[in-house]
Amino acid sequence: MSWLGGAVQRWIALVSLGATILGVVTFAVTEHLPWAWLAIGSLALLVLSAGWTVRDEHQRRIAAEDAPHQPPGDGIPLHAPVDYQVAALRQAIPRLAETMEDFGEWELEEVLKNLPRRHVDPIYEPLRSCGEGLARLAELGEIEAAEHGWSIAKSE
Repeated sequence: MSWLGGAVQRWIALVSLGATILGVVTFAVTEHLPWAWLAIGSLALLVLSAGWTVRDEHQRRIAAEDAPHQPPGDGIPLHAPVDYQVAALRQAIPRLAETMEDFGEWELEEVLKNLPRRHVDPIYEPLRSCGEGLARLAELGEIEAAEHGWSIAKSE
């Protein structure tokens, strides 16, 4: 019965159980057998137990669906690779250059936090420390060390 959905399977089981209980009750009444009432009570307890099990399973599934996604490490983002940092910095630094000549860690962190970027991987976000990426851009000559942080390298 794997081709049937879970609700259909439960409905068929409930109808079958109801028919069985009705058959036992009919048998007990027509044959005047007192022990059949014990069977009826046992079937009623079985139905209650099955109902509680189904209810608990349903509540467990609902709770699992409502649980928010949590990245690995208890929500602490993983340390981003240098290439990922460089790609993010290449998108953020031109935005910083529009308003200031030099920028520090705080300004860079604010822009990275608020700037919509391309190719964002949520496992590394929010991107906090970009020291390795800044060092790589300095090696490539795209930025220079300034008095209070970094500045965009002037092309000659």
